[in-house]
Amino acid sequence: AHWHEPTQCRVVTYKEVPDRVAFVADLATNWIRLRRTPAKHRKVAIILANYPDKDGRIANGVGYDTPASTIAILDAMKDAGYTVGNTPSNGNDLIHRLSLTRRTHELGEVRLLLEEYLKHFALLPAANRAEITARWGAPETDPFVREGAFHLAVNLYGNAAVAIQPARGYNIDPK
Repeated sequence: AHWHEPTQCRVVTYKEVPDRVAFVADLATNWIRLRRTPAKHRKVAIILANYPDKDGRIANGVGYDTPASTIAILDAMKDAGYTVGNTPSNGNDLIHRLSLTRRTHELGEVRLLLEEYLKHFALLPAANRAEITARWGAPETDPFVREGAFHLAVNLYGNAAVAIQPARGYNIDPK
């Protein structure tokens, strides 16, 4: 920013970037709003790992029993006053439900309307939309779009959602 003659050095200062300041302010506002929201009205998502993309590896955590821990987290949330519906009785049941939802994408009750997605998609710069469409195809041709909506691999338990991380591959083929 300037030369400091007595110490014979350059003084480095920071300059704010307005959109980043606004982002941090919005983030802080949302954290405050969340803190003031009673637990029973909060919505929580637990996203489980999905790599490599195989049924036997869903929720894989090296040295960590992710399915059992997810059940324990949901139970702890219930005890803390969160609205958590009927959860699977054990980790194996959780993984079975997630695997079934992941394979069919029909049984899950969570959908993203194609119309809503397209509204957000239209806000992207044209170059980004073109790259996405060139790589992944038109949104309406996605294999998990049925009856005007994306069917998502998510299971709901009250205000808690347990989902599988989206696959890293192209369309259905993860390779």
